[in-house]
Amino acid sequence: MKSTNLPKRDENLLFKDISEIINKRRRQVSVAVNSNLILLYWEIGNRINSNILYNKRADYNKQIIVNLSNRLTALYGRGWDDKTLRHFLHSVETMSAEMTKYP
Repeated sequence: MKSTNLPKRDENLLFKDISEIINKRRRQVSVAVNSNLILLYWEIGNRINSNILYNKRADYNKQIIVNLSNRLTALYGRGWDDKTLRHFLHSVETMSAEMTKYP
Protein backbone atom coordinates (compact mmCIF):
# COMPACT_ATOMS: atom_id res chain seq x y z
CA MET A 1 0.00 0.00 0.00
CA LYS A 2 1.38 3.40 -1.00
CA SER A 3 1.84 6.09 1.69
CA THR A 4 -0.25 9.24 1.17
CA ASN A 5 1.39 11.33 3.87
CA LEU A 6 2.28 14.87 2.88
CA PRO A 7 5.81 16.02 3.46
CA LYS A 8 6.00 17.90 6.79
CA ARG A 9 6.60 21.23 5.00
CA ASP A 10 3.47 20.79 2.86
CA GLU A 11 1.43 19.69 5.86
CA ASN A 12 2.50 22.78 7.79
CA LEU A 13 1.63 25.00 4.84
CA LEU A 14 -1.78 23.36 4.50
CA PHE A 15 -2.42 23.84 8.22
CA LYS A 16 -1.38 27.51 8.00
CA ASP A 17 -3.62 28.15 4.99
CA ILE A 18 -6.66 26.50 6.58
CA SER A 19 -6.06 28.37 9.85
CA GLU A 20 -5.99 31.65 7.94
CA ILE A 21 -9.27 30.79 6.19
CA ILE A 22 -10.92 29.98 9.52
CA ASN A 23 -9.64 33.16 11.16
CA LYS A 24 -10.73 35.32 8.23
CA ARG A 25 -14.26 33.89 8.28
CA ARG A 26 -14.51 34.21 12.05
CA ARG A 27 -13.65 37.90 11.79
CA GLN A 28 -16.24 38.36 9.05
CA VAL A 29 -18.90 36.61 11.10
CA SER A 30 -18.05 38.76 14.10
CA VAL A 31 -18.34 41.97 12.07
CA ALA A 32 -21.66 40.84 10.56
CA VAL A 33 -23.11 39.87 13.94
CA ASN A 34 -21.99 43.12 15.58
CA SER A 35 -23.40 45.19 12.71
CA ASN A 36 -26.74 43.44 12.93
CA LEU A 37 -26.88 43.82 16.71
CA ILE A 38 -26.29 47.55 16.37
CA LEU A 39 -29.10 47.73 13.82
CA LEU A 40 -31.38 45.66 16.06
CA TYR A 41 -30.77 47.93 19.05
CA TRP A 42 -31.27 51.07 16.97
CA GLU A 43 -34.51 49.75 15.45
CA ILE A 44 -35.85 48.82 18.89
CA GLY A 45 -34.90 52.24 20.27
CA ASN A 46 -36.42 53.98 17.26
CA ARG A 47 -39.68 52.04 17.62
CA ILE A 48 -39.91 52.80 21.35
CA ASN A 49 -39.04 56.43 20.68
CA SER A 50 -41.83 56.71 18.09
CA ASN A 51 -44.32 55.31 20.59
CA ILE A 52 -43.15 57.60 23.40
CA LEU A 53 -43.20 60.71 21.22
CA TYR A 54 -46.71 59.79 20.12
CA ASN A 55 -48.01 59.47 23.69
CA LYS A 56 -45.96 62.30 25.31
CA ARG A 57 -46.81 61.38 28.90
CA ALA A 58 -43.83 60.87 31.23
CA ASP A 59 -45.59 58.46 33.60
CA TYR A 60 -46.89 56.40 30.69
CA ASN A 61 -43.46 56.38 29.06
CA LYS A 62 -41.73 54.97 32.16
CA GLN A 63 -44.39 52.32 32.63
CA ILE A 64 -44.41 51.25 28.97
CA ILE A 65 -40.64 50.63 29.09
CA VAL A 66 -40.96 48.58 32.29
CA ASN A 67 -43.87 46.55 30.88
CA LEU A 68 -42.08 46.02 27.58
CA SER A 69 -38.93 44.95 29.41
CA ASN A 70 -40.85 42.40 31.49
CA ARG A 71 -42.53 40.90 28.43
CA LEU A 72 -39.34 40.76 26.36
CA THR A 73 -37.44 39.17 29.24
CA ALA A 74 -40.17 36.56 29.67
CA LEU A 75 -40.00 35.72 25.96
CA TYR A 76 -36.26 36.05 25.20
CA GLY A 77 -34.55 35.76 28.58
CA ARG A 78 -32.18 38.19 30.21
CA GLY A 79 -30.73 41.20 28.44
CA TRP A 80 -33.94 43.15 27.94
CA ASP A 81 -34.17 45.11 31.20
CA ASP A 82 -35.52 48.66 31.26
CA LYS A 83 -32.01 50.12 31.57
CA THR A 84 -31.03 48.35 28.34
CA LEU A 85 -34.15 49.58 26.55
CA ARG A 86 -33.35 53.14 27.63
CA HIS A 87 -29.83 52.60 26.24
CA PHE A 88 -31.44 51.67 22.91
CA LEU A 89 -33.43 54.91 23.05
CA HIS A 90 -30.18 56.79 23.56
CA SER A 91 -28.66 55.10 20.51
CA VAL A 92 -31.42 56.62 18.37
CA GLU A 93 -30.41 60.06 19.59
CA THR A 94 -26.74 59.50 18.81
CA MET A 95 -26.95 57.62 15.51
CA SER A 96 -28.87 58.94 12.55
CA ALA A 97 -31.20 56.77 10.48
CA GLU A 98 -28.86 57.29 7.55
CA MET A 99 -26.03 55.58 9.41
CA THR A 100 -28.13 52.46 9.96
CA LYS A 101 -28.40 51.85 6.21
CA TYR A 102 -24.76 50.80 5.95
CA PRO A 103 -24.14 47.61 7.94
